[in-house]
Amino acid sequence: MGFQKKDIKILWGKAAGRCSMPECRKLLVADASDAVPSKAVLRAENCHVVTERENGPRGQSSLPQSDRNRYPNLILLCANHHTIIDQDPMSWPIELLHQIKADHELWVEIQLTTTNGESGQRRYYSEMLNRATADLLLARWGWICDNAFRCILVEEFVDGINSFCEITNRAVWPSDYDELQASLVNSGAFGAQQVAVLPP
Repeated sequence: MGFQKKDIKILWGKAAGRCSMPECRKLLVADASDAVPSKAVLRAENCHVVTERENGPRGQSSLPQSDRNRYPNLILLCANHHTIIDQDPMSWPIELLHQIKADHELWVEIQLTTTNGESGQRRYYSEMLNRATADLLLARWGWICDNAFRCILVEEFVDGINSFCEITNRAVWPSDYDELQASLVNSGAFGAQQVAVLPP
């Protein structure tokens, strides 16, 4: 079974036509001569995370055969990086490739947001501040502190800290607001430290 057009469109759209590897991110459509009717050539490969064949790279997986050519199992790469991940599959496990894909798609989304200039950056940081307020329960800080003084660990607070730390660790931050970025990252780290010192 080959790739479906919808899955390929989603893959290319979310990757913005660039290699998903963070050290590459090469544009995968190049200009071509007049001899090429489309006037462009593709330097990309639609790559499997779990290969179609069970004896192929990362092929030993519980992923059904019917899902192996679908968007969730595909990552857009340049030919060079496709070769690297398939010839050294032990260094490129399934989980790592899914994380690289997710990080790249997040990077694309942020780049598109911040192309609107300062207003895009402000919107991004505004969303992060709103997320910090919600995840770290800042609107209920008095209640959190009251419980902390009594050595009560509120599960909702712990889950929020874990969620916020994960988001800040994966974020591809816009430039020009280094102090705000550091404050947001440190607020999650500070919350995690407080959880660590409380008794279970």
